[in-house]
Amino acid sequence: CTLTNAYLVPGMAAQRFDVLIAEEAGMATLPPLFYAACLCKRRAIVVGDPKQLPPITQSNDDLVRRTIGRNVFDVTVPDPATSEVVAMLEVQYRMHPAIGGLVGGLFYNDRLLHAANADEVEAIAARAPFPGQPVVVVDSKGQTTCERAANGSRSNRGSAERTADLALEAVRAGHGSI
Repeated sequence: CTLTNAYLVPGMAAQRFDVLIAEEAGMATLPPLFYAACLCKRRAIVVGDPKQLPPITQSNDDLVRRTIGRNVFDVTVPDPATSEVVAMLEVQYRMHPAIGGLVGGLFYNDRLLHAANADEVEAIAARAPFPGQPVVVVDSKGQTTCERAANGSRSNRGSAERTADLALEAVRAGHGSI
């Protein structure tokens, strides 16, 4: 079930489990995650990326951010890179080596290896909107400014339009999926 269903669904109240496996745990808010862990008899396994964005909170209150806005890895494993209870993904197959190298260098101390199918990633990088360039930085300066919606979310119409234009160009060039 979802973490929310663990405490909202009446039928879950009496349930107990041997093991909890929480995937994408870095995005989970801590109270529901810890509640679900309390339903387990033996162990809780949290799977996720300590470098991922933390849980989304809509409050700027410092106490809320400290209690709900931190990810489980910040609270339980101070240094995941050296922890004996953490198993790191060592090889990824999803990114072009140039993208993976950037991510691996910036966030994972070059410990993440890249084994994507060379022919597939080169075929993707060869297409529009930037043929032959697997990594591109697009300067959006001056396209418009970031606006805040009534619910607090930010949006940038100019950036969104530029992104949609690039996606359309990629689809027209033969990308079946964006």
